[in-house]
Amino acid sequence: MLVDNVISVLFITFQRFKMKLTNYSLLIIMVFLIGCSSSSNQNKSVSSQCDDFLAIFNHKPNNLVFQYCEVKHDKQAKPAVATYKVTGEQAAVIEQYLIKNFDMPSLYFVCCIWEPIDKIRKAGYSKNEGEYKDPKTNITYYITMGSDETLVTKRQNWSEIPFFWVDVYTYTEEI
Repeated sequence: MLVDNVISVLFITFQRFKMKLTNYSLLIIMVFLIGCSSSSNQNKSVSSQCDDFLAIFNHKPNNLVFQYCEVKHDKQAKPAVATYKVTGEQAAVIEQYLIKNFDMPSLYFVCCIWEPIDKIRKAGYSKNEGEYKDPKTNITYYITMGSDETLVTKRQNWSEIPFFWVDVYTYTEEI
């Protein structure tokens, strides 16, 4: 629709100024406009669909509770972040699910929180999130899990932590 309108305006402009538009020029303009239109449509589909991402692509365990989704307009590339909550009793089950399905690294206690850390990768690069590419939209989503500050330092005591957070995010603009 947008492409048709722009092409109509171009034809009128060229006719008014008695310019000649060759088929080759028209083809270049159409390719350019289609490219612009498709890249802006991808961004619109993500930003207008800030929602329960795991439920949308059928990867949400029952014990993971969706809290909210928001687009962080003040951050680079305006990420759309869906936030989930899981009890400490169920955290190990969710961690294993995220490791298996999204290749998220295991959680480790660092300083005062539990967070995913990939201890296998070479020094200088550490992966701290899982990843999912939606086959329908070709959009990549990143998955991470962690706790708030806690004094619980042993995995077997996770039930003492009231809850863990899971964030699933994607970028609504190109970086």
